[in-house]
Amino acid sequence: MGNVDDVDANRLLASSIDMSVDATYYLSFIFRTGHIDQLGLSDGADLGSAANTLTMGNNSADNTEIRGSGGWTTVAGPAHVATTNLFMVMRIDAVASGTDTARMKVYSLTDTVPTTDAGLSWDATTTTTTSAVYDRIAAEFDWAHTSGSGFDEVRFATTWPAAPVPEPSTLALTTIAMLSLGFIGWRRRRR
Repeated sequence: MGNVDDVDANRLLASSIDMSVDATYYLSFIFRTGHIDQLGLSDGADLGSAANTLTMGNNSADNTEIRGSGGWTTVAGPAHVATTNLFMVMRIDAVASGTDTARMKVYSLTDTVPTTDAGLSWDATTTTTTSAVYDRIAAEFDWAHTSGSGFDEVRFATTWPAAPVPEPSTLALTTIAMLSLGFIGWRRRRR
């Protein structure tokens, strides 16, 4: 069997997101970058079609992007090295009458994630005029060019504090503290 160019996976949401109702939603996840990989909201449409999807991911130049029916918006800065771990957050502002907005913030795993998005400088913004009802979180991988990419800790919420993943730096500091205490105890026993 030859290479499979695109592999899609999706998971139904517990309750649908109606973009024709005023509301704010957050989607966050850890992203191990690859090549043309996307994760986002869909009404069942293929993520490769911008018509009824809101997605975040990488493009063919390995730049991080966000996409709605208004098109792709690339995050300023250099391309990411393949298999870089990033923490990504999308804020979706649905408007009953008018243009919906989706914003994206990208963090490295060593960045401090704020406790609120008030005053946050978003990395990229896109618009969508769809009145879609999103019923699933979907992922798309370009396996012909991808090595080791993936998504983890996918969260969907209606408030910022519920969306972000606990900081990996906190876990690292806890691990270092525990190892240090173990080392100190070991040295005391040897004396």
